Amino acid sequence: MRFLLLVLGAFVVFPLVLGYALTSPIRSKMSEMASVHNSVLSEPERSLRETTVASGGTSARAVADYDRLVRNAATPEQARRATSALHVAVVEWAPSEPPGKAPPAELHVDLTDAARAAVLVLLDGPAQLSIAPPRDHAAGKLAVEGFSAFAMRNAPPGALGGFRIRDFGVANAATAKDFTAPPGDHKRGRLCEAIMAWADFYQVEFDAVRIWRTAKLQSIKATDAGVGFGASPPGGATLARGMCVE
Repeated sequence: MRFLLLVLGAFVVFPLVLGYALTSPIRSKMSEMASVHNSVLSEPERSLRETTVASGGTSARAVADYDRLVRNAATPEQARRATSALHVAVVEWAPSEPPGKAPPAELHVDLTDAARAAVLVLLDGPAQLSIAPPRDHAAGKLAVEGFSAFAMRNAPPGALGGFRIRDFGVANAATAKDFTAPPGDHKRGRLCEAIMAWADFYQVEFDAVRIWRTAKLQSIKATDAGVGFGASPPGGATLARGMCVE
């Protein structure tokens, strides 16, 4: 009788163990996919989305801004269409007020003459961006990366290509201050990784990426040739490869 029970137990337990072993990689992959899918939102923001209770320093306004930005963003395919260069505009400006206390700064980005170039704006302080889209209304030519949440005012649908923001849970998002970090510093490495990721997103050659910098908050004017700030035409640029490949 004991032998019969052992045999029956083997028939029951072995398929369960085998089934667990076979499905374990699948479940692991599903867990990994879920983690990747949610990585753009920090834990407090997910909590806020689910409970409508602000926690962890996030605000309802920040999460509402995130939702609006996602709805406004173009698809990757739209953003890559007719894009052959990536310009990086580093706006090394931050408000004097403590984090969370500063009102959003107004920043205008003029892409009227940027027919084939996408523009990545690195901005640390909270901002409200207005945009003049390309003449041909090409979608997704503006990207934003930085520390603080931002919003867009009167932006046409699909004007935004994408964004990576620490306030929205992207812990390794680069900041404008990373540009002045010395070679070998982890901040320089973080900036280079971010630029490489955006070059990959827009599917442009890394050799075609150039960087312009301003130390004050002023409007951005982009053309296929480069980036100018305020009333100034495009000036000297830093080659991303020269800065990132030592």
